[in-house]
Amino acid sequence: MNEISMITAALSAQQSATQTKIAMAVLKNALQADQAIAQILMESIKAGETVINSSGSGSIDLYV
Repeated sequence: MNEISMITAALSAQQSATQTKIAMAVLKNALQADQAIAQILMESIKAGETVINSSGSGSIDLYV
């Protein structure tokens, strides 16, 4: 394997690792956002509020 091939392989491995870290951070942020929304929803239901999901067809409205 010549030097250029070794450098290319090393850069490719580094890029792959960086992309994996970015993907993991994006998934973590999405999970945290979902958890925050779920917590808000649960608190609203516990408080006896009417929760309406008007996000589109097929959505379910929750009345408590």
